[in-house]
Order: sequence, then structure tokens, then C-alpha cells
Amino acid sequence: MYDYEALAAATQRYRPLLGEYWHLAMEPSLDEAAADRVEAILQQAQADPWLSLLLDEVDYLLAHVQGLLDEDLIADQQAKLRTLLEPHSNHRLLAVHH
Repeated sequence: MYDYEALAAATQRYRPLLGEYWHLAMEPSLDEAAADRVEAILQQAQADPWLSLLLDEVDYLLAHVQGLLDEDLIADQQAKLRTLLEPHSNHRLLAVHH
């Protein structure tokens, strides 16, 4: 479970960086300096799980805005994943209660 106060603080702290990442990602192409900046942001995210989570969300939004997501396919994949995970979840619940 997430610590929502920490998530809110990280969102505020990284708001300018997330905006910069969004702007760079929306460009049709990047010069070397811009590509280096994206790389630096991604390297920073490797060391900070909150930034990594937030960038994942930005990437999802970017894909949605650019029409790269097939929402029906995603819903189908999520349903299949739930079906695959259900037996394991029930098994874990039973193990905890014994």
C-alpha cells in the first residue's frame, strides 16, 4: 500500500521535472542535449521509487494522449491476469487462516 502523504509530497517536489519530462517526450525528435536530459531524468528515477512511479504514470498518460493504447486490449489482459492470479490469492488467504 502506498503512503499517500509521501506520494503527494513527491508529486509536488517533482512537478517541474515531470512537466519537463512530458514536454521532452512529446517532441517528435530530440537533439543530443534533450536526449541527455531524458537520460538524466530516467537515471534519477532509478534511485527514487516515487519518481519512478510518477514517470510510469506520465508514460501511461503520454501513450494515451498519443493514441498508442488499446483500452480494450488492456482490459482483456487485466481480466486474464486476475484469472491467473485468483487461485494464488485464494491459496495465500487459506494459508494465512490455517
